[in-house]
Amino acid sequence: MLSRRDVRWWGKQAYDEALARVVLPRYTAPGDIAPRYHRVHRLEAMVPMRDGVRLATDVYLPYDPVDGGPQPTETGLPAIVERQPYGKRGAFLAMPTLGPYFARRGYAFVVQDVRGRWASEGDYDPFIHEVDDGYDTLEWVAQQPWCDGRIGAAGESYFGYTTWAMAVGGHPALRAAAPGETAVDMYTAAFRNGALCFNPFGIWAMWINGRRFCNYYRVDPYKLPLQTLDDACKLGSRPWKLLMEHFPKDDYWQLFDLTERVKEVEIPVLQWSGWYDQFLDQTIKLWREMRKRREDQYLVLPPLDHLTSPERTGRIGQTKVANVGTFYDRDLRFFDKHLRGAETEFPSAPVTYFTLGSDEWRTADEWPPAGTREFELHLAADTLSPAPVAEPAERRYTYDPADPVAPWVGTEGWAPAQYMRDRAEIGRRADVLVFDSPPLAADFEITGPLRVALFAATSAEDTDFIATLDDVHPGGYVHLVQQGIVRARYREEGRDEPVEPGSVLEYAIDLWHTSYIVKAGHRLRFEVSSSEFDR
Repeated sequence: MLSRRDVRWWGKQAYDEALARVVLPRYTAPGDIAPRYHRVHRLEAMVPMRDGVRLATDVYLPYDPVDGGPQPTETGLPAIVERQPYGKRGAFLAMPTLGPYFARRGYAFVVQDVRGRWASEGDYDPFIHEVDDGYDTLEWVAQQPWCDGRIGAAGESYFGYTTWAMAVGGHPALRAAAPGETAVDMYTAAFRNGALCFNPFGIWAMWINGRRFCNYYRVDPYKLPLQTLDDACKLGSRPWKLLMEHFPKDDYWQLFDLTERVKEVEIPVLQWSGWYDQFLDQTIKLWREMRKRREDQYLVLPPLDHLTSPERTGRIGQTKVANVGTFYDRDLRFFDKHLRGAETEFPSAPVTYFTLGSDEWRTADEWPPAGTREFELHLAADTLSPAPVAEPAERRYTYDPADPVAPWVGTEGWAPAQYMRDRAEIGRRADVLVFDSPPLAADFEITGPLRVALFAATSAEDTDFIATLDDVHPGGYVHLVQQGIVRARYREEGRDEPVEPGSVLEYAIDLWHTSYIVKAGHRLRFEVSSSEFDR
């Protein structure tokens, strides 16, 4: 058990480990597609926006063709643009490796610090300027002599959002986009069914303050009140203050909500998110929306968290995964197809997804895949049953906010697959209700959306309900499959509906999606609690 004094030190250790073992190794040997060019050189530019603010931009261009042909800048190249707030030459995103990877394979690769971050001018307001600045950047790229007028946009997380921002801007030179692990409705992403996702979104709001990174290792997640946590930790974070000032949802969030505007996008889009990524649900919803309008919309669902740690660790918690692959080659083939018109082996179907437990990639024309059937499990006194319970039973627990279920304190919230802990100890807590199935006689596949209808009452005026689906191994190890949360007063699709203490209400809890095989001899476990700190 971590003490409060340990929190900040462990937070630093977790971040350093994530950077050293997950992020940087991921970029040291990307992909296996042979390059077209031997060498790359980098140009620097300050790109003017419509209001005169200039944004720092690097351009990676190839030269010295492998086949001895003409230099590429003589004929023009298709370009790929990424816009991000994390430092265009920083180790965190390893753009100095990603840029040469695409350049050596025949693209001009453009990476830019967004407004107010790092070497760019102006003030940083998260998300606010990305549509206009993205359009102006595309206009500049399209006019350069090394660009042949065909542009793709790409990026993950925040620069997945900037990819969508460029797509909704509608610049005619933008021919394809590949946003990954991102969202267009940031309120819903940060406040999942009314509950703040503190680690990682709250931590991110502390970290991203100002022109460079802040020392969020100072953050003590136990410190209250949350509204002034940044000042108490001597960070003074404007993004954190915005997060606190605009909850519950108000008009501020509409300034950069792209939900309606994505419906106007008329280009091929490759979206991807992992089973343990914080943006999984929005990614699938966006793909479904886009798929209604165009055929050339693609969805990839790998066994990853936000930092894609299983690409290099080869595991999720204690569960090994193989054949994960990297996004480098996947994006390259997508752009080769839609910018160059090349015949590529990917994407071969609208949906490509990874099934945990079989360690294999599968394809489908829709999500969930055709042939998927609904399957219900019901709660009994302490078991899970496929048949409805004849006599309703009642289970109780006492939740103490001062002693929360805390499996994530001290971990990197963007990398839950790497830091996932055995949940066996959690299941022994008095404030966690556990319902186990009998050992399975055969392998049981779960592919598609997971939904819970929980009937519960609380003695408080408000509380959270956490629903967790686990895989219990024969040796006792308990592996997290998926999890969902709802804040009681926001149970009605986010509307503020007060709770009458003692009244039994139905809580719809969304556990999002998975593709997971529970092996024969294992058990399915369902947990109910009121905390999952500090996630």
